[in-house]
Amino acid sequence: MNDIPAYRYGVAKPAEIIQLTGKQILQAIIEGNLPHPPISRTLSFRLVEIGDGFAAFEGEPGDHLLNPMGTMHGGWAMTLIDSATGCAGYSLIPAGAGFRTLETKVNLSRPITCDSAASGPRPTSYRGPARSSRPKRG
Repeated sequence: MNDIPAYRYGVAKPAEIIQLTGKQILQAIIEGNLPHPPISRTLSFRLVEIGDGFAAFEGEPGDHLLNPMGTMHGGWAMTLIDSATGCAGYSLIPAGAGFRTLETKVNLSRPITCDSAASGPRPTSYRGPARSSRPKRG
């Protein structure tokens, strides 16, 4: 990614985060107090905003993400969406709890190219709301 600050990557130690809510952990990542997960470096995206049931990521397409047809691999977009929706849900989770993606489906309507970021005012972004996988009780 061009013209962005250097980020620290790694995985927080359980002792560092056990007393923090999901939202506090994610905010600490944004602020640089906890490392960004290694997948952020590998796939060129990062968490940029967190709220209650909301997460925003930005990613920059690049040559390292191209499929054989010269467009971004669909798995990159899927992982970006999965990360945003997962973190949106994580923002609502109490201290000591975690989450896992159970199932995700994405339909892509057009290809993402290396020029996609250059054509807009900022890198490709996805803002994901949280949705529960549990049935509502009534």
